[in-house]
Amino acid sequence: MKTNLRISTAFAFLCTCAQLGATPLLFVNYNTAQTNFAQARAGELGLEFETVADFTTADSLAGKSVIIMPGFSSYAHLLHQSAILHDFVQAGGYLWLNVAGTDCASDFAPGGTDFKQYTCGGTFNEAETIVDTSHPYIQGSFHNQANQLTPADFVNWNVTDLGHLAGMPAGVTSITQNAQGATLAEYAYGQGWVIVSTLTFGWGVAGAKAGPMDNMLLYAASQVRGHHSPGAIATPEPASMLLTAAGLLFGITFVRRRRSN
Repeated sequence: MKTNLRISTAFAFLCTCAQLGATPLLFVNYNTAQTNFAQARAGELGLEFETVADFTTADSLAGKSVIIMPGFSSYAHLLHQSAILHDFVQAGGYLWLNVAGTDCASDFAPGGTDFKQYTCGGTFNEAETIVDTSHPYIQGSFHNQANQLTPADFVNWNVTDLGHLAGMPAGVTSITQNAQGATLAEYAYGQGWVIVSTLTFGWGVAGAKAGPMDNMLLYAASQVRGHHSPGAIATPEPASMLLTAAGLLFGITFVRRRRSN
């Protein structure tokens, strides 16, 4: 009876640990409509989050998975803040940066990534090609609420992307692309991790507000590193942490039972 009670207590503890394993999201609200939708969906998924209108220091972002939403607005201010984002990621921060505005942008993300919008050499598109079909973001293997995505999930968002990425640093993993270049990519930077996107998450219809959006939020909260590179911090996934803790607690319970006998 005591053993069963201990095991039940251990599993209750593990469930609590699993809930605490997710990193709080921090939305930077550069586009109200899209940020509001992302917030609502994060709440429905049970994710912890907060929202700020802007940021002034790298320290103000620490301890969060930062998500910057896209929008039809000038990126002059985002470029002004790029040095802060650089310091945040360089020190070990986790950043999901969406850029899908009306202007092109050079060096908008840590590592010097550029946004080639449809007015300056890019094109907008209604569909994406999945480059890395085994990637956790696509497979949805990193979280029990995540979705396995197919090309059909990236069709007719009205529109799906507003251009492509260019000038990215070495070691980039492209996840989706259009005919001209990557539209969703990730890479290690310093001690941190960056995901950049030209996709219109939360704006249009279909996938913009469905599986791809859910995976974005869950992927950021889980701080999954899809492909490790030198300098990246490998954060244990909740499932690995759960198994480790389960083994430890079971071992303690077994030893105590043997001693009591």
